[in-house]
Amino acid sequence: GGYAPDLRKSPVSLSRDAFTSVVRDGVLLNAGMPRFGELTEHDLDGLRQFIRSRARADRKRTAGAR
Repeated sequence: GGYAPDLRKSPVSLSRDAFTSVVRDGVLLNAGMPRFGELTEHDLDGLRQFIRSRARADRKRTAGAR
């Protein structure tokens, strides 16, 4: 394993096109985000929704801890 940016904290998951550019096309490769060129559109949509749901859960948990 290695280090990759935490996309739960990134606005990139809010846009399907931006997410595809970052995750599959590797536009942030120089910033440490690996490229996953083998992912299909279906894979990307599922992954993006999973990341967004985790981000929402994190925000709820953080708000509840205040």
